[in-house]
Amino acid sequence: MCADRTPDPTTGPTPAAGRPGIRTAGPADGSPPVLVHGIRVCARTRDPHTRRPTPRHRVTAPDLPGHRTRRERPLHLEEAVARVQEAALATGRPPLVAGASLGGHVARAAAHPDTAVLVQGATAHPGHTP
Repeated sequence: MCADRTPDPTTGPTPAAGRPGIRTAGPADGSPPVLVHGIRVCARTRDPHTRRPTPRHRVTAPDLPGHRTRRERPLHLEEAVARVQEAALATGRPPLVAGASLGGHVARAAAHPDTAVLVQGATAHPGHTP
C-alpha cells in the first residue's frame, strides 16, 4: 500500500526538502493542513486527498514512527507527536492538523494553542481502560 514510486510534482505530493518521510503538495502560500495517517498505512495514503484541495492548500503529511520511511523506529506517542510537530513546522505557519484512527490520537496529542485539530474515527482515549 505504501510502495515507493516516482513522485509527480504536477499531480501530487513530493518529499519535503530536508525532511525525510514528510510529503507536501500545493502552493507555498496555500492554507497549511497537516494530514496524519492511521495505523498500518503511511503518508502516501493521503496522496489522493491532496489532489483536489492543492490549488488552495499546502498539504503536508508525515510518516509516523513504525511506518514506511520511519518503519525502523518503534511507535511511541512522544515520537509520533514530534513527527507531527515537525510537519507542522514545515508549513511555516499554524496549521490545521487532521487525523483518523491512530492519526486522530496523535493529532490530538500534538495539539498546540496555535494549532487547530480535526479528529475523525478516534474512538478510544489514550490511556483509557474500559
